[in-house]
Amino acid sequence: MRLVLRVTKPEARRARAFFDHWSSSPLVQQRLRSNVREPATLPGRPRFWKALVAALLTTQQRSGPDSAVARFLRLRPFPLNYRRCRAPLELHEYVARQLATTGGIRRGNVIGRELHANRAVVADASRWREVVRTMAPLVRRRRAVDSGLERTAARFLDATLAGLGPKQARNLLQMLGLTQYEIPVDSRVTKWLADFGFPMPLSAAGLADRHYYEFVLDAFQEICAAADVLPCLMDAAIFASFDRPWSEEELGWL
Repeated sequence: MRLVLRVTKPEARRARAFFDHWSSSPLVQQRLRSNVREPATLPGRPRFWKALVAALLTTQQRSGPDSAVARFLRLRPFPLNYRRCRAPLELHEYVARQLATTGGIRRGNVIGRELHANRAVVADASRWREVVRTMAPLVRRRRAVDSGLERTAARFLDATLAGLGPKQARNLLQMLGLTQYEIPVDSRVTKWLADFGFPMPLSAAGLADRHYYEFVLDAFQEICAAADVLPCLMDAAIFASFDRPWSEEELGWL
C-alpha cells in the first residue's frame, strides 16, 4: 500500500512564500553555499569527527545560536577534536568530563560511550574506507536527480555509527555539505509540517523508526518539490524562523 501526498498550488505558493521570507537569513545563505553552490569535498577524519560530535551533541538538546551546544562547538581549541580524542584510552570518561566542565549539556555519559564506540570505526583503516566509499558518490553527483544516493549514505551511517539514528545520520551528512534532499527531521520540521496542514498526526517518538522517518521525509520532499525549493534550504529556513539570526562567526565552527 502506498499513500500519495498531493500538494495543491495554493499550498505550494504558501511554502514558497515562507521560504522567500527567510531566504536572506545568514543560515539559509550559508547552507546555499555549503550544500549547493560550492564544490562538495570528501571530509578527512578530523572534519568528519567534529561533525559526528556535533550530531551526537544535538540529540535531544537545544542547538540554536545561544545554546550550550553551540557555544561548546565554537570553543578554540575544540576540546573534542579528533587528535585529542585519539589519545585517551578511556574516551567515554574524557568526553563526559569535558562536557560536564562546560555545563548546560546533557547526556554526557551517553555521548562519551557513543564516541568511544565510534572512534573504533573512524580510526580503523578498513572501516574508514567504507565510510569514505559511501560518501564518495555524493561528491561526484553534486545535484542528484533524487535522494536515492543520499538516502543510501544516511542508512549506512545510521547502521554503522553509534547514537545517530535516522535524524542525526542526515544531520551529519548535511553539516558536511554532502546532501540536498535528505534532511534531519526534528521537532522544528514537524511543527512546520503540522502548521502547514500535514494530514496525519506526527509522532516525535516515531521518528526513531526508519520507515516512519522516511515516510515523513518523503512528504516534506514533495512539498519542497512543489515549491521549487531544495529540502536542505527549506530546512535552513525553518531552523532560522525559530531563532535569532546567526552571525557568520557562529556559523563557521566546522
